[in-house]
Amino acid sequence: FKMQANITPAFSGRTYADFELDFAGAILNTSGGSALSIDNLTVTQGTLNSGMTGTTGHSIKGNINVAPGATLNFSPITASTFNLNGTVAQSINSSGTLTFNDNQSLAINNSNGITLNTNVTLGIFGVLTLTNGRLILGNNNLVLTNSTPDPGGAIASASASSYIVTNGTGALQRAVSGPGLFGFPVGYSTVWQPSSITFGAFTGGPTTLSARFITGWGGNNGLTPPLMETLPDPDLTIDRISVIGYWEIVAGAVIPD
Repeated sequence: FKMQANITPAFSGRTYADFELDFAGAILNTSGGSALSIDNLTVTQGTLNSGMTGTTGHSIKGNINVAPGATLNFSPITASTFNLNGTVAQSINSSGTLTFNDNQSLAINNSNGITLNTNVTLGIFGVLTLTNGRLILGNNNLVLTNSTPDPGGAIASASASSYIVTNGTGALQRAVSGPGLFGFPVGYSTVWQPSSITFGAFTGGPTTLSARFITGWGGNNGLTPPLMETLPDPDLTIDRISVIGYWEIVAGAVIPD
């Protein structure tokens, strides 16, 4: 279905194959709470504001594509979840403007995986649910601004069959507050290697943590593992170094490329 006019289509309770907005100057504001299903969602020209509400049912089974100069805003006025639940590999691509407002959540439910080809930021009430399949970051960042500690925070249901692959320069960034635990369900192409940080009394400190898992040995003194590596503090040493990989966790903004 290709919309080539400034006319808002019915989305609530509808099933489309591919949907494309291709009309310069169009501003389409969709709304409704009944389940919407779309295969590929493409904005070639114009602005599409998705105001679909509800936490179950809405699904995108193909790719999300936003062309240069075009805009796609996921902007529900109350809580909303879109399921990325296709049967073949999916991707999120944008050379234009792609935003997810404070009420928009995403659920990953595709055993073939979903690849980010653009940076993605979820808002302060947004939740990323990892049900099935891997979310592959590549060189792009996933930013979660929901600072609620786990459980019930910005990430739900991660497992060895559904996690975030940090296979490039991209990182998972979480807003943090405390006290509480903040998990980072990261790994590489075939193995889940999650980590977490727990804050006690939180009277200051970082407001964000960025994390990725990097494959390979993390040593830097030329020794071969598992020989001892000396840290800058002479009273601290690392006596075992994994040859599989290591976590890089940075306090502050996303890890620079």
